[in-house]
Amino acid sequence: MNTAVSFRPSTASLLECLQPAIDGHFGASIAAITRTPSRYSTSFDIEDLGLTLSDGSSIVVVFKNLSPDAMLEEARRTRPELIYDPLREIEVYRSLLAPADLGTARLFGTEADAAEQRFWLFIEKVDGVELYQVESLEVWKGASRWLRHMHHRLAPDRHRISSLIRCDAAWYRAWMRRAVDFASGRSYSGLEQLASIHEKVVEHLCEMPETVIHGDLYASNVLVDQSEDGLRVCPVDWERASVGPGLIDLATLSMGWDEDAVSQLARAYTGSDSDLISLAFCRLQLCIQWLGWSPAWRPPPEHRRDWLNDALALADELGL
Repeated sequence: MNTAVSFRPSTASLLECLQPAIDGHFGASIAAITRTPSRYSTSFDIEDLGLTLSDGSSIVVVFKNLSPDAMLEEARRTRPELIYDPLREIEVYRSLLAPADLGTARLFGTEADAAEQRFWLFIEKVDGVELYQVESLEVWKGASRWLRHMHHRLAPDRHRISSLIRCDAAWYRAWMRRAVDFASGRSYSGLEQLASIHEKVVEHLCEMPETVIHGDLYASNVLVDQSEDGLRVCPVDWERASVGPGLIDLATLSMGWDEDAVSQLARAYTGSDSDLISLAFCRLQLCIQWLGWSPAWRPPPEHRRDWLNDALALADELGL
């Protein structure tokens, strides 16, 4: 379990930042505030801010503190340094998601002060459940169709902000090097085998069309809300937003499903089976990324997989 962070900003400093934003959105001031630690804090400190406004209404705002001091102990111990940029998620919400009208969490305010090392994000608390709790494949297919729309909508904006991770050849190769460096015992020969064919994976991925991708689109990071107005799909935690092949997000989203379900999710995304080979290349690269994540990191039991065997099986399926 994550331990408490050593630094949490004062309520007064939060109000100083948030008050103008709330007044701009709602035309009312903040009369009272409550602060509750969020159960969704996994890498950074997150709080639910209960706001009572001067007009008598109330709202809940999610406050995510992306400052270096607010990184949780487990993330600090295991998170690769190459993925951290405190501005990334703030800029994604501010410059990409807010104007795109995709149904993602509404942006209420940000604070980005490099001199003070203060990086704050204030967004809507979305009603819904994590997608992994939903058994209906039809809902998952709806999420896949939403994902296709998101990738199409954001593709022209993929060069708008510089903090996005660039999924280029150097990025893919870095994960393979890390995986080999971390290998020991029986895994070493298997990783050597993967390393010997990895350049073919890199070449294929680099030939695929690019868009803005979430970069960490596991079902635990996707909230869905089924209502009379339809299905709302709302990915959260855009800390690893990237420029890369859209199918990487689909590969992540579909992780854990059997091959028939993966094919159905792919058809919902692409409209055909034509991209199943490219999807398999993306799934293979994801396995390598987890093998190169951190020798100190262990997922919770329900999320554990044999990434090496999965990668070798995919390589064999692709004839590599």
